[in-house]
Amino acid sequence: MAEEPSAAVDGLVRVVVGRDGSTEAFNEKNSLLRRHSSFFDAALRDRDDVAFTEGASDTLTLSTVHPETFRHFPVLASMGDLRDETLLRKHIAMLRDRDNALEVPGEHSDSKSDGSDGRKDGLLYLFEMCAFLSMDKHVEAILSVLLEHTDRLPVNTVAFLLRLKPDLLDSPLFPKAALARALKEKLKDMEADARREAMQSLPFAFVMDIMELFVSSSNELDQANSAMGKQAAELNKIRLKQGALRQAAQNNLCHTCSRQVMKYV
Repeated sequence: MAEEPSAAVDGLVRVVVGRDGSTEAFNEKNSLLRRHSSFFDAALRDRDDVAFTEGASDTLTLSTVHPETFRHFPVLASMGDLRDETLLRKHIAMLRDRDNALEVPGEHSDSKSDGSDGRKDGLLYLFEMCAFLSMDKHVEAILSVLLEHTDRLPVNTVAFLLRLKPDLLDSPLFPKAALARALKEKLKDMEADARREAMQSLPFAFVMDIMELFVSSSNELDQANSAMGKQAAELNKIRLKQGALRQAAQNNLCHTCSRQVMKYV
């Protein structure tokens, strides 16, 4: 956890967020920024550190985050201070259930048809911001909520998470097996070109895990088909045997009847 600043320096920091004419200034408490973000803590800890020249004033520029995304920072940070950590998860779960929650940053146009900015406050935008600002507690909370239901995650969402956090694939908290099974079903229903593009967006090691499931399913299907074929052959033999017995019985009955008729001729 970041070192708490002294009361003398715990003033407001002006954070200018955005770029290319779409900027907005936010005034946030020094302590809140440093407590929840290693990025801000490093920038503000030593105001003479040449590695963070912006930290020499009360203004920081954050050009990699969109203002609409950063508006969530005070709420997320403040909820991170609550003793009941489930409240932060509940808030994130509410954000997950919104329409634009899983919109992947960079995959859609930044502008709507009417020329206005598209929304950039989906959960994946917030995850990207928290990862960039090294808000580890919030990154973990967002991941935990997202991975609760592996069957709900589109392939491009998983690819985005793993691209942003490559080490996630080896984390014991990452439900790799369950997610591989879920993605296998989604990939199976895609057209060939879309499937190829989707698989190329995933880490190679994870693709191999998914391919093993396809191979395993194929073998199981072959075994099932083989077993069903054997069962069908056995049933056919039984039918043939039953048919032969029935025919023999009919022949025997006809022969007996013929013999009985001959007695009366």
